[in-house]
Amino acid sequence: MSYLPDIAVYSPDGRPQVVVVVKGLADKSPDWAASYRHNLLSDPPAVAAPYFVLALPDHLYVWGGGRDPAPRRPDLDLNAALVLQPYLLHQENGHPRWREGELQIVLTNWLDDLVRTDFGTPAPWAADLERIGLLPAVRGGEVRVGVAA
Repeated sequence: MSYLPDIAVYSPDGRPQVVVVVKGLADKSPDWAASYRHNLLSDPPAVAAPYFVLALPDHLYVWGGGRDPAPRRPDLDLNAALVLQPYLLHQENGHPRWREGELQIVLTNWLDDLVRTDFGTPAPWAADLERIGLLPAVRGGEVRVGVAA
């Protein structure tokens, strides 16, 4: 059975570019993320895209080649608290404790800014997203929540 991504980002011409799965699980390793993604992609996804993001409260695991279900470690392991800092209202001990729904709202806002913003002086994480081609793929696009095929 195909999974539905929690969030998807489409290019300006309407093609899916990024699928995002949001989980409220913390302290999960890149190897765990690789296994989770592999299991999820073992059936064809309802929405296939070149980039796949597994968003956890403490990590944003990012893969290019999102259509390939082979078990492999993420291409990027971004610190969620650092990337999402501008969207945080409060933090406990420097680590946000989001429930899954809250994390989805924050990610939707962040992704919406990614499609609308040209990072003149990019943060290190933005430079990483640019390097793997994710930022150019979504610039000027559209973010959709609760995506169906």
